[in-house]
Amino acid sequence: MLLKSFKEIVDPVDRAVVFATYAHKNVVRKGSSLPYILHPLEAGVITASLTEEREIIAAAILHDVVEDTCFSLNDICYLFGSRVSDLVDSNTEEKRSGVPKRETWRIRKEETINYLLTEASYEEKIIIFSDK
Repeated sequence: MLLKSFKEIVDPVDRAVVFATYAHKNVVRKGSSLPYILHPLEAGVITASLTEEREIIAAAILHDVVEDTCFSLNDICYLFGSRVSDLVDSNTEEKRSGVPKRETWRIRKEETINYLLTEASYEEKIIIFSDK
């Protein structure tokens, strides 16, 4: 029922802003008291400076939802469709459950760089660079 209420928002960018804000509620940036949602919104703004494609902008705003919240790629696909879900998936790092993030940071970054150099589409590169 909750997810269905987000579908009522027609524009994908507006829907992404509202959904990501909900998904990241009460979370702050590491080492700060700033709301976490500022980071995904910033990625969306950077992406919007590079493309007017609303699905790509929405994916940039949603890029951390699967990594950092209880929502899944299936939820993203339900709310935004497969293109947005695929773009979010391409920017979702494998966190290696049970291993502290600090121990996997380097390998996760190396995997991202390798993906950028070998496989990433132009749209995926926009989102990844906007995130970083």
